[in-house]
Amino acid sequence: MANQRNSKPQENQLISLFVKVKATISSLWNRSQIGHRHEYSVERLLAFRDYYQRTSITRTVAICILSPLPAFMTTLAIDCIPLRPPSDGWKENYALWIRLLLAIFIEAFAVTFQVRAVIVPGTITIFQGVKIALGTATCSVLATMAVAALWKFPIPYGYIIMLNLYVVFFVIYTILSIGPQMLAQSPVLKQQIKSELAVMMSQSCVAVAYPVFSAVFNRLSGAHQALLIFVMPLIKFITKQNIANSAGSFYEYVGPVLVFSVDLFNIFYLAICMQTAKSMTTTLIIIGIDSFHVILALRAILRRTNSVQAHSNPVFGEPKHYLLDLPARIRKIYNGVVPLHQYNRCVRLLAPFPLSLSEESKMFMDELTRTAQMLRPASLPRDISMDDKERVLSFDFNEDYIRHALQSLFHSEYVLMAEYIEFIIPVLYA
Repeated sequence: MANQRNSKPQENQLISLFVKVKATISSLWNRSQIGHRHEYSVERLLAFRDYYQRTSITRTVAICILSPLPAFMTTLAIDCIPLRPPSDGWKENYALWIRLLLAIFIEAFAVTFQVRAVIVPGTITIFQGVKIALGTATCSVLATMAVAALWKFPIPYGYIIMLNLYVVFFVIYTILSIGPQMLAQSPVLKQQIKSELAVMMSQSCVAVAYPVFSAVFNRLSGAHQALLIFVMPLIKFITKQNIANSAGSFYEYVGPVLVFSVDLFNIFYLAICMQTAKSMTTTLIIIGIDSFHVILALRAILRRTNSVQAHSNPVFGEPKHYLLDLPARIRKIYNGVVPLHQYNRCVRLLAPFPLSLSEESKMFMDELTRTAQMLRPASLPRDISMDDKERVLSFDFNEDYIRHALQSLFHSEYVLMAEYIEFIIPVLYA
């Protein structure tokens, strides 16, 4: 009997330990999933609704098909510039330096638009963007020419070696264009620039990791290639976590940043690996890994959708359409919540960067902003009536529904963008 009494506390401790470990692992897993990290803000929801209502399906399909073509045609045009044999030396290969100058200028100019979107509006003008791109391209080409003259031409793994130097030149010219004095006087702008530079450095690591992987992959035998291909999902996971942590203040814009950096490089080098694979087994493994990730993503979206339906409040009725249903529910909650519970609100009103909204959506945002400003924790009553308690419970229930719905929209957008990249890049590469 004594042994039985002693064994029960031990069993309870083991069960408690198991539950804690399981909860910790589950929390870490959910935290590592990009689609679980963020959700739409109300402003982003309204912008999406406006786009949905004003844009036809024909135009949407046309945008999906035609958007990659300018970059694709620009790349082809640059590649049409003829090159001389490498044995002629770096001086005779002036066409190579022209190609490099054009490529870096276009890349740097495109990055300035990414920077402009995440800092105080008007800080970098189009003309300043041109100066940043031109300065970055000129200094980068001159530095590359110096390395080729002093060391070897063509430079072994020149893109990997020189990439960080390109980033340094871009940072220098960006700071000079904005003005060190302006950065010193504006803590907000300074923090925005620091966050964007951290993201850029993380993206440069992605641009280095995949070419290195491809170079190693090409030197291996068929069996070793099949084993090494399992490292690619690990590279993708680590680089995504790194960029997502750096871009935490971007909220719902983390998705596009990741898709157009990590997913873009991942699918591009997957296509290269499939082309250079020395065995059919390696190709099948690549297809299998990619299909497995798609299944997991779709399963996660389905589970989240079911969770949204489970959190639906019968008082509001069954949701018929997210984009039309959510704004009405958000308005009811903001207008109906008792002041006591306002500080627990988890739904963000504003997107991190300005968005174009219709007049109706602007009026909606103004209404919610005024409501949020009027509700102050300092004015909270100590005693709550039964009616107020019911309203608080209703707020809890419906806020969970709204939060899950906004997370579902963010997750769905993220997965769809990733699948779009995984479809369009191999088509263009072929």
